[in-house]
Amino acid sequence: PIGFITAALVPRGLGVQAYGSFNFIVDFYTRFVSLFDAGTSTALYTKLSQRPHDSPIIRFYAGYVVLLSLIMTVVVCTVFLLNRQDSVWIDQRPVYVWLGLVFGLITWLNQIVYKIVDAHGLTVKGELAVVKQRLLGLFILGLMMIVGKFSLFLYFVYNYLILIVMLVFWKRILNQHNISLFPRNRLASSQIRGYGSEFYQFSMPLFVGGVFSFVIGFADRWLLQLYGGSVEQGLFGLSYRIGALCFLFTGAIVPLFQREMAKAFKNNSTREAKEIFSKYVPMFYSLAVAIAAIFFFQAENVGMMLGGVEFRNASVSIAIMSLYPIHQTYGQLNSAVYFASGRTRLYRNIGILKSTFGLLVTYLVLAPTDRYGLNLGSAGLAFKMVIVQIIGQNINLFYNVRLL
Repeated sequence: PIGFITAALVPRGLGVQAYGSFNFIVDFYTRFVSLFDAGTSTALYTKLSQRPHDSPIIRFYAGYVVLLSLIMTVVVCTVFLLNRQDSVWIDQRPVYVWLGLVFGLITWLNQIVYKIVDAHGLTVKGELAVVKQRLLGLFILGLMMIVGKFSLFLYFVYNYLILIVMLVFWKRILNQHNISLFPRNRLASSQIRGYGSEFYQFSMPLFVGGVFSFVIGFADRWLLQLYGGSVEQGLFGLSYRIGALCFLFTGAIVPLFQREMAKAFKNNSTREAKEIFSKYVPMFYSLAVAIAAIFFFQAENVGMMLGGVEFRNASVSIAIMSLYPIHQTYGQLNSAVYFASGRTRLYRNIGILKSTFGLLVTYLVLAPTDRYGLNLGSAGLAFKMVIVQIIGQNINLFYNVRLL
């Protein structure tokens, strides 16, 4: 319910154009950080789930995060020094580009800390902290609406505040269980080499696939911005947000599912992994279908309720994106099996195939008719995401079924 109310306040407060700009910038940095993460945070989660008392691995990864954050900042600085920012972030003010970088880095840190909390079996306390943070965030958003102080700049500041509050809550939970985010013991060179080799074997295939995923994923939003502008970006952003709301109900199981899968494969128990998969995947797939169906048939009403009059043209893309969480649920659970079993190379190869096909479909649905496209705007991109997700996840499912 909190997410639903928040989803209604933000588009109304920002308006369709500013909301589109926010989504365009944030989507870029989400993919940019994911490229540099290269699945290493998933590796950390998997290893900690298998070895919860291995605190030196947290210190090793903390150093990695600092190093990667500096590299990402240098990359963005280089784009500005070369004066290519207008080519990358079309029609966006530089201040928002820099605010987006900070947002991406703090969000990444939140995701990492959440995985540490969850890997230690502190899921219930972690989720209760999330509820407190969401309530606080809703109160601040409501206050911003009431006093009429709602702008893109202030919305970025608001996100920084609630993300930092979340980090404080999770750190307190970890401290209560004598788990440090910054272990003081220095790592021996042999430990650094050992952890480095472990992460490299797990994540290197994902990095190669991540390059394809970043380029092609960013191309989706870049082409939408180029041919549709911030307005179409805003319509798609609301559609995507509604799809994410549908996924909230089933997404909560993913970390638990992955943790149990990691334990099963550590014990070389394919039978246990099969039982977990057979029990939970059909159940949560069915739940996703039920929720998505409600949003699909009520797409116009949901769009007007959340976005207001400015978003009345988003009903078609909302209806299509409502179907996305169905196979997104399958996708997250499928991915958990690949990561837990260490088959990252196969996962990468399927991802590259899916992304390449998706780029062709993106151009077809977004390009104007005089460039051999269909010029479908936000609805076209929503259609592409659903179709490519269905095809890709059925391929992933085929290999998981064969494994189990």
